[in-house]
Formats: sequence, structure tokens, C-alpha cells
Amino acid sequence: YCIQLYHHLGAAVDLRGKDLVEIGCGRGGGLSFITKTFGPATALGIDLEAGAVDFCNSFYRQPGLSFLQGDAQDLSLDDASCDVILNVESSHRYPDMRAFLAEARRILRPGGHLLLSDYRYDYEMPAFERDLRECGLALRTEADITANVLAALGLDNDRRRRLVGKMIPRFAQRLALNFAGAVGSPCYQKFSAHASVYKQYVFQKT
Repeated sequence: YCIQLYHHLGAAVDLRGKDLVEIGCGRGGGLSFITKTFGPATALGIDLEAGAVDFCNSFYRQPGLSFLQGDAQDLSLDDASCDVILNVESSHRYPDMRAFLAEARRILRPGGHLLLSDYRYDYEMPAFERDLRECGLALRTEADITANVLAALGLDNDRRRRLVGKMIPRFAQRLALNFAGAVGSPCYQKFSAHASVYKQYVFQKT
């Protein structure tokens, strides 16, 4: 169910033969899937956490796939150096969303796309969407996928609970279950009440 979010977002534009950058790649599973499934020419994953990047570079051995430590708000990439930017459930942790959007616009080639999927608390949405409107990229599609995410959390609940029970010390399991969005957790309840809103966007640099 987790990877379906990547598939849904990656299918929004044609990635074949493109230079793709995922900003906030984590441990790389999503970008690895996108590379195998959609056939970009190159795929670069960037993450702030050096340990995650080290793991990715040692674990994945796919042609064209690489990983780099970097800051989403201050990227070391050249201007107009990629065709597509992927950003999945990462931007809500950025202290300066506008700086990230400016960097995304800078590194995209003309006609390139920013594919963004993330959530915000309901009271954060107006400021979030204002930043998106004013970022200088053209909005092509927008969708509220909160119900989809909630359904996936329900379907995946048993597996997540088993993993938490197996891998997390008992004193930290409540916190881990909330992080995992387990049914009944505060995280799950916020999505259920639409107090957290999950949206997906496709932008284009015109």
C-alpha cells in the first residue's frame, strides 16, 4: 500500500527517458520502484540524513540510480538540471517551504514537472496552498487523497502492528504506532476527521 502512493504519483507524467530527482528520498525504496517501473534515464535521490543516503548507496545497484546527501532548501544541483522532481511526504518537515519551492523551480528545466504528495493539518492548509500558488510553477492537477490514504492505513493495519510489536521496544510502541498511522492512533484519527488533509499536486515549469 505504501508503494501505491509512489505509483499513483509517478504515473502522473511520462518519466521514460527523463532525468528525475527525488527530494526527501529516505531509504530509497520509493525511488527504486519508480526507476524500475517507469524507466527514467537517471534517478537521483537526495536526503538530509547522511545515514539514509549511505544505506541507499550501499543497498541499491540499479543503472542510473544514485543518492546524494543534501538540503531540500539549498540544493547543490545546477540550474535547469532535471526534468522531474518527486517529493513524497517530506515537505511537511521543511522549516522554509518557500525556499524549497524556489529551489525546485530553479533546478527544473522548462516544461519540467514537480510531483508533490504530502499532508498538512487543516489549519496549515491555507498557508501551504498560498505558498504553492505563489511559487512560480503552473498547477496542472490537484487531488485530495485523504480518503485513499485512510483506506490504505486500514488495509495495512495488521502488518504495521505486527512490525511494531516485533521491532520496537514496548516503551516506545505507542509512539511507533502513531508514526505508522495505525488504526485508532492520533495520526489515524486526524485523517479520519479530516483534521489532517493529504493532497497530491502536479506542477509544471512553463
